[in-house]
Amino acid sequence: MEYPKKIDQILIELDRLEVHLNQANISFAEKDDMLEAVRNEMIDLLVMAWKDGDRAVRRSAIYGLSKMGMGKSIEIFIQALEDWDEQIRVWAAEGLSQSGDARSILPLIKTLGDDNHYVCFSAACALKRFDQSNVVPSLIRALTDRQVRIRRRACKLLGEMGVEEAYEGLINALRDEDADV
Repeated sequence: MEYPKKIDQILIELDRLEVHLNQANISFAEKDDMLEAVRNEMIDLLVMAWKDGDRAVRRSAIYGLSKMGMGKSIEIFIQALEDWDEQIRVWAAEGLSQSGDARSILPLIKTLGDDNHYVCFSAACALKRFDQSNVVPSLIRALTDRQVRIRRRACKLLGEMGVEEAYEGLINALRDEDADV
């Protein structure tokens, strides 16, 4: 059984439900309450699957949560950034990238130190989607992190962003003990 396809189908059905509710003769508040209740039940089910399922189910659960784009999932995604499964960490970064929630920035910067290059790439891509005024100061502070991988990747990100505010930090990073920084 292909869990991601099933989850995609559930999300399509949720969209169809929303269309039908829009056409129904019910108040806006009633429609929103009904949709919110269904979404909350789906989130609870996906969180349980992430915590208790086998590898395929856990991956699919985080994938589903990332596609829902729900603010309630932010804490789950932050926890999932430290999951033993690299694919779950990738989907968690993707979910956080869609949130726009500033609480995600520091955990994503910490994830720049991950051993897995795909996880780091996902975290870097996620950070690029946030408002630079929220991300840049934290990345500048990361230039002095004790983890060399975080310093390296913070330099790369700041260089790609090309913001003047980062120049001083990047110039100081030229004196880093690690030549790759």
